[in-house]
Amino acid sequence: MAPTLIMCLWIPRFALAATTHSQPPAAKPLGAVYQTEARGHPLVSCRPDLEAEGMHPGMPLREAQLRWPYEPLEPLDLDCVVQAFEPVLQVLDAMSPFVESGGPGHAYMDASGIEQRYNTSQEFACSVQSAVRESTRYESKIGMASSKFLANIAARTARYPGVHTVPTGATLMTLGSLPVATLGLGVTTVQRLQKLGVQRIDQFMQLPVTSLAHRYGDATLRAYRGLHGQLTEPLNARNLPIRMHAHLDFEWVEHNPDRLIFACKMLTDHLAEQLARHHTACQRLVVHWLFDDGPDRQHNLRLADPTAHAKTLLRYLHWHVASLQVTNGIVGIRLRADDLVDTGGWQLKLLIGPNGRPTNAERRSRALHALGHLQTRWGENTARQAKLQASRIPEQAFDWIPVTLPTPDEGSLAGPGTMLPFWLLDPPQPVQVSTLPAQRRTLRIEGKDHIITAHAGPWRLHDSPWRGDRTERDYYQFRCLRGAAFLCFRDRQDDSWYLQGRYD
Repeated sequence: MAPTLIMCLWIPRFALAATTHSQPPAAKPLGAVYQTEARGHPLVSCRPDLEAEGMHPGMPLREAQLRWPYEPLEPLDLDCVVQAFEPVLQVLDAMSPFVESGGPGHAYMDASGIEQRYNTSQEFACSVQSAVRESTRYESKIGMASSKFLANIAARTARYPGVHTVPTGATLMTLGSLPVATLGLGVTTVQRLQKLGVQRIDQFMQLPVTSLAHRYGDATLRAYRGLHGQLTEPLNARNLPIRMHAHLDFEWVEHNPDRLIFACKMLTDHLAEQLARHHTACQRLVVHWLFDDGPDRQHNLRLADPTAHAKTLLRYLHWHVASLQVTNGIVGIRLRADDLVDTGGWQLKLLIGPNGRPTNAERRSRALHALGHLQTRWGENTARQAKLQASRIPEQAFDWIPVTLPTPDEGSLAGPGTMLPFWLLDPPQPVQVSTLPAQRRTLRIEGKDHIITAHAGPWRLHDSPWRGDRTERDYYQFRCLRGAAFLCFRDRQDDSWYLQGRYD
């Protein structure tokens, strides 16, 4: 459901203000910024005093240079302007769970529920303006309404103190006296409407809707629907990057490496909890050391494999502290996890190739040793390699072939998707899956219980309903308490569980 109250924040002439802040302090104030990609290099934003003299956005650069030869005009650096607007969005993120960026200098936010903390919407809007002003030095205007369209008009027409509210159902009373040019329909459309005698918004709202889109375009029809409360445009909340960090400040100056390791253990435990909460792992640790007397130092620790375990993170920090030269004493530690990857598919750790663990000569040697042990004791056919075939059920989707392991000189030990040793049961073995009193699931195989700590799935396998031997299965991968991993499925026809195979 769309929020009942939407706030629009608008910073007038933001492109000019952001470009001005990037100039040297002693430089002459910019007159305007212009767009370099468009034909004629039209102006994007102008100084207020120059607008009073006739300069306006959209004016070709050549005309502006001829009429105001002594005013500095700069090209628009869009990347710089977008980056300058990011601190404003961060301020809004701290005040609302849903924030949408409408471009540099323009943003929407969900203001529903502000009555729980603020007496009026005016008070909330003033607090947003103050927070933006204190953090970024930009002066903003705010509009509040029941839709993004109305909130945008309210923000652009707000007068001192820069807050304009459009109550629900009072659009005609609040905005009716404004000129039709306020709707942002384009110069040509506004001129055509003015020839019909449509000068104000209330006159525009009385037009028949049947021919608006045909005669004046979709933008005019959208404005008409927005004024009549028929436009539903939900907020497209921006996705915030996940930041995993932990920090610790000492009340003393620390020199002892053992106490530093103990402090690092506290930080890695906290960081591991954050990683587990978001089902992510990190491939790099960024350590920032704060020294008592001397410049701070930052180090990047590259991990061998993505991990979310506190013990692994602490081991790398232990190696790093052993090589750290602590001369001035440390007063604080900042730890951040970078290069995050998703661990939702933990079963990928069972693969080799581009999607799994890297292969090496040591792992190949261990595999050959295990194969030799099995074949020497129980015969050549004890260990075989599966070659995939086309079939609708796994136990019939392979042929047995002799085991072959390429040498390290041939590159990868196996192609993409090739699995490490995997015991496939044919036919599948019946098992029991039940729930313990503590809401934990257990897998019972041959009279032995395995407590399930994580699972992936289900992956549904089903045939057409008119087949007499149709298959109806839900496959799961279970990881158990002592590290064992199993491939199981539930037969939906008889509601029973079967073990398809296990990973070793």
